[in-house]
Amino acid sequence: MSPLAAEPLAAAAEGGPSPLVAILFLALGPFALYGAYRGWTGRWREWAWSPPQLNWPLTLLPSLGLMLVGGGLYGLLPSTVTAVLAAPFFVAGLVLLPLVVFLVLDLDWFGPRWYREYKRTRRAQRREERAQRKRPAAGEPGGEA
Repeated sequence: MSPLAAEPLAAAAEGGPSPLVAILFLALGPFALYGAYRGWTGRWREWAWSPPQLNWPLTLLPSLGLMLVGGGLYGLLPSTVTAVLAAPFFVAGLVLLPLVVFLVLDLDWFGPRWYREYKRTRRAQRREERAQRKRPAAGEPGGEA
């Protein structure tokens, strides 16, 4: 067995992710953080009116992005450097992880201003649609002639 063939086994024996997985984490983490940034600043609003109406760019992407970057750094850096560079990403990701609770809750005060205003407008539109469905149409019994 060549010494190069034993290196991935040594990394796996240490319990760390493989270098390929670490590079994948480092590639995906900044994209998740960029999506969170664009969602919070309102530069990316299309997700808000998509059918599943979940605020995942505001809740899930920040913690996921930070933890992916931390996992990538953990897999590529030596252990002494990892404690200095990767640990803050893990801690910040874990601190933001409770935001996932807001993924399923629909609280009026959560999110940036543009998102709160959008939710208020959407609720008013839904109320108006329901009221119009309850009104009898012209020509129907009880409706206007």
